[in-house]
Amino acid sequence: MTLEMPSLERDAPIRKSPQLLVSVRNAEEARAASAGGCELIDVKEPSRGSLGMADEMAISGVIEFAIHEQIGLPISCALGEVLDWTGSIPSISSEVSFVKLGLAGLGTQQNWETVWRSTRMAFNQSSGYNLNWIAVAYADWRLARAPAPSEIVDAIRKTQVEEDRCVGVLVDTFSKSEKRLFDWFGVDELSEFLQSVRQLGLLTAVAGRLSVAEIPNLARVQPDIIAIRSAACLNSERNAAVSEIAVRHFRNAVREEFETVGQSTQNR
Repeated sequence: MTLEMPSLERDAPIRKSPQLLVSVRNAEEARAASAGGCELIDVKEPSRGSLGMADEMAISGVIEFAIHEQIGLPISCALGEVLDWTGSIPSISSEVSFVKLGLAGLGTQQNWETVWRSTRMAFNQSSGYNLNWIAVAYADWRLARAPAPSEIVDAIRKTQVEEDRCVGVLVDTFSKSEKRLFDWFGVDELSEFLQSVRQLGLLTAVAGRLSVAEIPNLARVQPDIIAIRSAACLNSERNAAVSEIAVRHFRNAVREEFETVGQSTQNR
């Protein structure tokens, strides 16, 4: 199965509804997410943090499900934090369309760009091909002791060679406590930041304990991808199982809000 990059209409005056990514921990949750109408499946272990990497068996199980069921959805994979990788680097299946790696703890290191780049290159070499990297900018970057989002974009802008390229930027929260994305990043500030990412021709994605209540703000910042975990789970508990009903509810709410915004824009 060949998984293609999402088709995005960045130049359209009225942008279509963003694609919904649901983070799952196994094939059973992937089935529920797919049935609920998500457009991308992300594999991670939420008990291990914001970008906790799932066990190899779990990742393989989701890939096998996607192939066997022919669901045709791109798969992304969380690989933890850069500082998690001090030993051997695993290979990543070519069935994985996107990978992401956090920068928590690197903000105080002057050579953080070199460390980040060398870790990505190690994964590329271990996998035998150049992975499609999604850079992660933490909205609560001071709490995570990570580089500021603007510094990450500057680093991407400086090094866009084939062997060391990022295809998108995810704005997420490192902490999964009570605060959510917009508690850390104001709507106007986030909108401006995502525009700086789009100017580089990159995908834009947002996450961070997003709920249906945040969808009007999401419509204002216009991301290409909305990523959820807790909102996709039973009782909005991120460590609970993914619920087909919860995914469908969020998906329908996003479409309704973006259609309303689109119609309002047309009627001006």
